Amino acid sequence: MSRLRTTLKRYVGMRQGLGYKYDGPARRLSSFVTFMEARGADTITTDLAMEWVTLMGRQPSWSIRLADVRCFA
Repeated sequence: MSRLRTTLKRYVGMRQGLGYKYDGPARRLSSFVTFMEARGADTITTDLAMEWVTLMGRQPSWSIRLADVRCFA
């Protein structure tokens, strides 16, 4: 398990512990971590975040995906 994946599990657990359902963001962030792992990256950068945000979906969904990554970073 990568350092990012471990950090994600802890982050999602913390958010859920605070009472958030956090299912949608958890799925999106898991996809982001998979993307990062495929590139061999262990540090979140603006370039990688923007590449992932714009890979899928239409422009209106980009802001949601970017907000998820910003909070996680």
